[in-house]
Amino acid sequence: MQANFKKFIETHQLQQKKIVVAVSGGVDSMVLAQLCLNSKLDFALAHCNFQLRGAESDLDEELVIQWAKQNNVLCFVKKMPTKDFAQSHKISTQIAARQLRYKWFEELLIQHEMQYVFTAHHADDDVETFLINFTRGTGLKGLLGIPEHNQKVLRPLLSCTKEEVINFAKTRQVPWREDASNATHAYLRNRVRHQIIPLLKEENPSFLSSFQQTQQHLADADYLLEEYTNLLFQKIVEKKSKAYILKIEEIQKFSNPRAILFQLLKDFNFTAWNDVVDLLIAENGKRVPGPHHWLTKDRDFLVLTEKNQFSAEKEEIQIQNSKDLVNFGNLILRISKTTGILQKSKQYAYFLESDLAFPLRLRKWKPTDVFIPFGKNTPKKVSEFLKDEKVPQYLRDEVWVLMNKNDIIWVVGYRTSQKYKIKTAGKKCIQFKLSSNKSY
Repeated sequence: MQANFKKFIETHQLQQKKIVVAVSGGVDSMVLAQLCLNSKLDFALAHCNFQLRGAESDLDEELVIQWAKQNNVLCFVKKMPTKDFAQSHKISTQIAARQLRYKWFEELLIQHEMQYVFTAHHADDDVETFLINFTRGTGLKGLLGIPEHNQKVLRPLLSCTKEEVINFAKTRQVPWREDASNATHAYLRNRVRHQIIPLLKEENPSFLSSFQQTQQHLADADYLLEEYTNLLFQKIVEKKSKAYILKIEEIQKFSNPRAILFQLLKDFNFTAWNDVVDLLIAENGKRVPGPHHWLTKDRDFLVLTEKNQFSAEKEEIQIQNSKDLVNFGNLILRISKTTGILQKSKQYAYFLESDLAFPLRLRKWKPTDVFIPFGKNTPKKVSEFLKDEKVPQYLRDEVWVLMNKNDIIWVVGYRTSQKYKIKTAGKKCIQFKLSSNKSY
């Protein structure tokens, strides 16, 4: 086991790294600490007292502290308000404990300039996670179990069995404490551990080895699937402004559009997959919510946008004078005086200086807004104008209007008002130039 640990350290080039080892006082983490000590790594212990088992939790803490003192190893200890945190955040005790400990580990890495956290997950833990995910329903990622390397968290014992860990502890006289809660069947993980896995091992004594081979095959398949998804993404998806545009025609060329949509959208955590698939043939404007995004049918496209992505922007901006420079959204509006040639482009707008009364107002358009589009003689709702101009639904929320007193004089980037048409050349004008704040 020590040889396998040494190989892990060399493979990940950890000999000169500073490590935080998460130690609960149980056999797995105490063995991990001993392996680090034997390998003469630069490491410290981090023990979380979740205060869930009264005196038993304090005895776990005392064991870890004493081991650290005896072996001259730095030890960090923190008492966690686990129950209060779980209640205030309306989450389970297990999830609360996980969130609290990993947040603290991250803080330790930053405060003490350490590089990685070691946790003592082993092969049996990996099987348990696989079976739990399988029971609850999951995709391929969920069947891959516990990752060996996840950002700053490393799991050196993942290839070792629980039996190997216990044998190492006994032969090397590594002290540890048993958590009585591990024996209860109140938790799903414990039922999987004590009831299901023993039956699988009885059926196949080499079950763990077979499982690891299967998981490697799954990991290989997942790698190929990710590579294929990247190719699909380039063909089907286009990034525009604050949205991802999925081409329905390209998706429907495949015999299984549902599988394609799942691969392209799986990272956005949609759950109503039947509704997502139905969008391919839904009426224009129909949309499906995810935790943080909307997926909207917009003619020949599915459009993925963030929820409330514009909420942080100012509702209205005042333009004080004819030499102003205004930042809004991803755009810049530069205002200046001119009497020269007027540019015929949607990014420019011109108005007679005498027609404007500063300060002007720049704001998002509203459903009740009406103006007279340039070249027309009758008023039209801005919403109808944008529809006639075939402005995609996902872009309409980004449209601003320029106001002179109570008049809309410009649907910014699209059309000025006929009411403010310049009829005589050579007069003093105010020029409005629109550009991206990335290119300006």
